[in-house]
Amino acid sequence: MIILAVSSVSAIRWLMEWSKNNKQPVKTANAKLMSKREDTRRTGRSSGTRKSSLSLGRSQQKTSYFLTFEFEDGERSEFNVNGREYGAHAEGDAGELTYQGTRFHSFERITTV
Repeated sequence: MIILAVSSVSAIRWLMEWSKNNKQPVKTANAKLMSKREDTRRTGRSSGTRKSSLSLGRSQQKTSYFLTFEFEDGERSEFNVNGREYGAHAEGDAGELTYQGTRFHSFERITTV
């Protein structure tokens, strides 16, 4: 019963954020990538020993990736991104960030010669 309640609350929160983001305009702004972070969590069941959990595939790790950007006015926003976007950018990169609410769309680095 507790698991069902927690799952329901999580689904409702996700749906509310998704709906809120859809109502926001897509914006593009100059921004600088200030920081990158990863959050790794263990998911699934584990039988208690490392060897058996690896061989049976019951326990897995899920990594979430985040990029924090600073806008020209000094405001900062953090976005959850996929691993490919995370790896494509470095702290200190400056460019054009396209986003919608809390949803990351793209970041195009501005290169200087």
